[in-house]
Amino acid sequence: MIRRPLWLLVLLFSAPFTCAATPLTYCNPIDLDDGIRQVHDEPPHRHGADPAIALFKDRYWLFSTWDRPGYRVSDDLVHWSYIPFGPSVKLPSKTYTAAAVAVIDGWLYFTEFGRASKPVALYRTQNPVDGNAWQKVADMQSPYADPCLFVDPPSGKVFMYHGLDKPIHGVELDRKTFAEVPGTDTQLRLPFDRDKPIVDG
Repeated sequence: MIRRPLWLLVLLFSAPFTCAATPLTYCNPIDLDDGIRQVHDEPPHRHGADPAIALFKDRYWLFSTWDRPGYRVSDDLVHWSYIPFGPSVKLPSKTYTAAAVAVIDGWLYFTEFGRASKPVALYRTQNPVDGNAWQKVADMQSPYADPCLFVDPPSGKVFMYHGLDKPIHGVELDRKTFAEVPGTDTQLRLPFDRDKPIVDG
């Protein structure tokens, strides 16, 4: 008679029940009701890229590229509810690209990808549950490509990082006016060269 340790038998019989348990972690992509995008003759498809999430008033706020004209809110990062921008929000384009979001002094801030032919602005709200509650704060000084707003925790300073495949820059913004602070614009990476690999380190 073959004797097996008791712990091994317990492990074998409990394994099926353990595997059947509801998972507690999830990986991208979560199935959202993304917007429908179609360019030229390509088939229409759901689209929601470049997700930016901010934790504001103990809830998660999600903004994504070429999605539906609004944003989403979640209490657990799993179940999301869609909130459209209200008609009073004068965004240049209701379907935006590469959102940048940040929480500053009790406000949730939002801006998007800008270019010379399509200037963008900075907006804020204290009540994002209401899609009409966004206020325009300032026109962005430069056409920031793939913007990223960053608030430095120790100093409270606000920075804008941007660049896409162009030279990547970082610049400090005035915390009240959001204009660039003179002398702080710094190039962080050279322009992208398709003939040379990108080396991070």
